Amino acid sequence: RMNISYRSFLKLLLFVLVFSYIYSIKYRFQLSSIVVLGVCGFLLTLYTRVKFNFILPRKIWNIVMMLLGFCFLYILVVLINIQCDFYFIKEFVILDLLTLFAVYPIFVLLKKIYRVITFLVIAKYCILAVTLQNLLAILMFFFPTLNSFLLNLLAPSDLEMTIVENAYGFRLIGFGTAFFASGVINSVALILCAVIINFSVLSRKQLIEYIIIYLFVFLIGLMMSRTTLVGFVLSLFAFCYKAKIWRFKVALRLRVILKSMLLTCLIIYIVLCLFPSAYKDRMNTIIRFGFEFVYNYAESGKLETSSSNGLLRMYNKIPHNLKTWLIGDGFYRNPENPTRGYYMGTDVGYMRFIFYFGVIGTLIFMIYFYQVACVCGSYFPKYKDMFFLILVCNFIGWIKVSTDIFCVFALFLAVHLVMETTNVDKIGLSQKYLIDD
Repeated sequence: RMNISYRSFLKLLLFVLVFSYIYSIKYRFQLSSIVVLGVCGFLLTLYTRVKFNFILPRKIWNIVMMLLGFCFLYILVVLINIQCDFYFIKEFVILDLLTLFAVYPIFVLLKKIYRVITFLVIAKYCILAVTLQNLLAILMFFFPTLNSFLLNLLAPSDLEMTIVENAYGFRLIGFGTAFFASGVINSVALILCAVIINFSVLSRKQLIEYIIIYLFVFLIGLMMSRTTLVGFVLSLFAFCYKAKIWRFKVALRLRVILKSMLLTCLIIYIVLCLFPSAYKDRMNTIIRFGFEFVYNYAESGKLETSSSNGLLRMYNKIPHNLKTWLIGDGFYRNPENPTRGYYMGTDVGYMRFIFYFGVIGTLIFMIYFYQVACVCGSYFPKYKDMFFLILVCNFIGWIKVSTDIFCVFALFLAVHLVMETTNVDKIGLSQKYLIDD
C-alpha cells in the first residue's frame, strides 16, 4: 500500500499540474507550463509506443488529422491572399496538439494515485483548480505585495500587460490567465459542479461543499469576467433537467440544493457586512464591476455594461467583399502592430475567425469542436449532454472573444488513451468504470 504522506504529496503534485495545465501559465524566461507538460507527454508517448506498441485510437487520430487539416486550409488561404499570419496556427493548432501530449503526464499520476479513473475524479481536480484561481484573484486584489510577487513570475505579452495595467483596481485579475479566458473556464467549472451535484452520489457534506464552491466560483468569477454568467445560465439547465421543472416536479435533492444556496448567500452577506472598513471601498468597486448590468438597470433602466456596448460597436467592423467572407484575409492580428493589436481592430471571436479564414474556415473549426465533444460523449455516455453544454459555452464565448477550451475536452479524451496503453487488470481500469461512477 502507498504511504499516506507520499500519496498526499502525489495528490498535491497532481493538483499543481492540473492547475498549470488548465491555465497554460507562461512563466519568465519563456517557460510555458503547457510546453513543458507537452514535451514530457511526448517523451512518455514515445516510450509507450516502444514498450506497449501503442497505436493512437481512431477517434483521437481523427481529431489530430482535423487539426493538421487546418494547416493545409491556411496554406490555401495564404496562396490566395499572398500574405500570412501564423499566429492562429501557433495558438490553436500547435497548442491543441501540445495539449494532447500535455495531458498524458497528468494521467500517469492519476493512474498511480487512483485505482479507478472516473469522471468524478477528473472533474473534481478541474473544479479545484478553478477554485484556486478565483481564490488567488481575490487575494491578489486585496494584497498588492502578493499581486506584485505573482505577476513578477510571469512573462505576459505587451498587449496582455497593457490590459492588466488598465484593469487593475476595478476588477479581479487571475494568475497567468486573461479575464475573458477566466470567464470561460469559470463557466466550465460551474457546469461541472452542477452536473456533479445532480448526477453523482454524494454525502450531505460533499453536497454542501460543492454548492459552496459553485457559489464561490460564480460570485468571484463575475468580478473577474462577467462571461461567467454564461456558465451560470447553462448550469441551470443541468439543475432543471434533473428536477423536471417543466413537469412541475421539484426533486427532493433540488430543494436541498436551493436551501443550501440560500443559506450560503446569507452567510456571504453577513461576511460582507462585517468586512473591515479599510477594504469596503475596494470590495464595492469589484462588486459594482461584476454586477454592473444590475446597477445600470436599477439606475437607468438599461440592461447593459460598458463591455457589451463596446462589443456591439466591434460588430460594425465586418468584411466588405465576398472573398473575405468566404476565405478570409489570412490575418489574425494587426500586421502593422502584431504584438499590441487585433486585425481590423476587432477582438470579437467570430469576426477574427472570419477575417482569418472566412466563413468556410469558421464552420470547419466549429465542426472540429463538435467532433471533439462527440468523442468525449462517446467515452462518457452518462455525461454526453454535459459535453454539449460545454461546447455551447465555447460557441457563445466566441460571440465576444476567441477562446480555446480544448484543454478541458482533452482531459476526458485522455482516459481512453490510459485504457488503451495500460494493463487493465493491473490498475483496475475498465469501460464500466470509465462511463459510470
